[in-house]
Amino acid sequence: MNNPLQGVFETRGPYGLTGLCAQRYEEFALEALALKVMLPPSADVPFIVPAEYSAGDVQAFLQLSRRYAGAVTY
Repeated sequence: MNNPLQGVFETRGPYGLTGLCAQRYEEFALEALALKVMLPPSADVPFIVPAEYSAGDVQAFLQLSRRYAGAVTY
């Protein structure tokens, strides 16, 4: 499986962690929800990328993710 967030956040197969602090993760999750992307309730719970998606499905979310990736706290 090709995880589109590989290289943006820490990923392993279809799973990933953002590495964001709680406050930044909350902001990120709210902005993602506005894009119709549901994320786990907290940053310490791995997200799962769907097995099937189109580039158009994830383009806006990838842009958002790249914006927040600069705040990673690994």
